[in-house]
Amino acid sequence: MKKLGLVVLLQFGITLFATTPMDEKIPEEKITMIECEYKYDKKVVDEDNKIENDGKAFHYQVYLPKGYYDHPDERFPCIFVASPHGNAPMTNIDARMKKDRWIVIMLVESKNGDPQWIANFISAHDDAVQRFRMLEGMKYCTGFSGGARCASRFPGMRPGFAGIILQGAGFYQNGGIYIMTPVDKYPNLAVYMTMGKKDSNRSEIPKLPDALPRKTPFKLELFDGTHEWAPAECMDHAFDWLEQQLLTSSILEKDRQICINIFKRQLPKTFESGSDFEKYETLTTLEPLIKLHTLDKVPELSENIGKMITLIKQLNTDKNIQVELKAKTAFQAALKSEDKARDKISKRKLDPKKSARELKNILPAYEQIVKSYENTVYGAKAKEKTDSIQKEIE
Repeated sequence: MKKLGLVVLLQFGITLFATTPMDEKIPEEKITMIECEYKYDKKVVDEDNKIENDGKAFHYQVYLPKGYYDHPDERFPCIFVASPHGNAPMTNIDARMKKDRWIVIMLVESKNGDPQWIANFISAHDDAVQRFRMLEGMKYCTGFSGGARCASRFPGMRPGFAGIILQGAGFYQNGGIYIMTPVDKYPNLAVYMTMGKKDSNRSEIPKLPDALPRKTPFKLELFDGTHEWAPAECMDHAFDWLEQQLLTSSILEKDRQICINIFKRQLPKTFESGSDFEKYETLTTLEPLIKLHTLDKVPELSENIGKMITLIKQLNTDKNIQVELKAKTAFQAALKSEDKARDKISKRKLDPKKSARELKNILPAYEQIVKSYENTVYGAKAKEKTDSIQKEIE
């Protein structure tokens, strides 16, 4: 009788699928296929988000880190990966994800030329956040080529993302124009772009920074290669940089577990590398969070926090640090003046000549920092600003 029922269903074109049960235990340190159901989301307004996908089965592969089940209250950072050919891999992030214990979500149906990529992401995301213990506010997305363009849209469709790693392409385009909805909605969303020096999309290298909001953190890394997935080394640099962007994020004040996650990795790195002032900046940025979240009571952090407090006290008396702090104060004042000038240019829609005049007026402040604090961290940043503005007004 069951076989007869199945034949009838197939004759009428009804597709049968079995979503992976929510209570199914997914193994650690393995890649597992998950089947999930797409439910139409009218809030995601997009011509590709077609209602006929409603009720369809989609898939993603998931990697769970070692020790996922050891502490039921522990949550983990997560990254969503998209490929231009479907069946997204974790090849170039494999070692990093295992070392830092991330959850990895790899989309299966999402690929170039297939309008179902949105349904694949939404169904996978909504299933995964319900199924796994993710750190909301420490979700990221990446992809290569068309997969990068799709990934650039993800943070605009679902909240909780902190950054995007674009590989071999810029943002999603419509008629050659970038769709910037995610960064317009979340200006502090960090964007890291990797590109081969001989990539066919290298014309986007100067285009993307100009399209991003001024407050959006952005960094570009070029590597020796063509149109290809970024080397693992580049991806490591991307994750290091993205983690740095979180140091000044309000999410650290709101989420104790994200804060603990950052402290675990940042403190050892800070002790081992960078100038004394770079160490001082990082440590003093993190210091207020100790009391806020009683981090000195966290066993795995207590030793490094003690070392951190001692180092801050030592650096507080360093004369070079005091000079660096003066340079930083002057730079922040100049930056504030620049922000006001650019807001004026934007709001009044000034023509190129008037815009150049406004920018020229802020140059002396940066030039004075370069002159007074030549060998400091913020003296170097002021020099970069001076060169950049001069090129802009030429």
